[in-house]
Amino acid sequence: MSIRLEVSDTVMVRVKGLGPVKENGSREPFDFSLICHRMGGDEFREASKDDERTVTDLLLEKVKGWTHVLDGEGAPVAFSVDGLRQLLRPLGMPGLVWISYLEACGFKGKEKN
Repeated sequence: MSIRLEVSDTVMVRVKGLGPVKENGSREPFDFSLICHRMGGDEFREASKDDERTVTDLLLEKVKGWTHVLDGEGAPVAFSVDGLRQLLRPLGMPGLVWISYLEACGFKGKEKN
């Protein structure tokens, strides 16, 4: 089987997880997708050398849209940079999104090589 070297500049990043623990001890699951500019290997190496930029800073540069992000009443929220900042504000969310982004940007081995 061959490989195609043509890779899209855009990647859909699915982010799934559980929200913070509520008073009753439960967690609410969430699942949404981000539309992002794909980072290549050289760009990743350069970004990882920059001690001044945070993960949130990098995500604010790469994310261009989203799907399945809803307001408190269940209506879709239009993408905006301010909305993305709000989404990335909770503890742990930037890291979860970053890991999902890196997994979506790169290649993955088969389960049974």
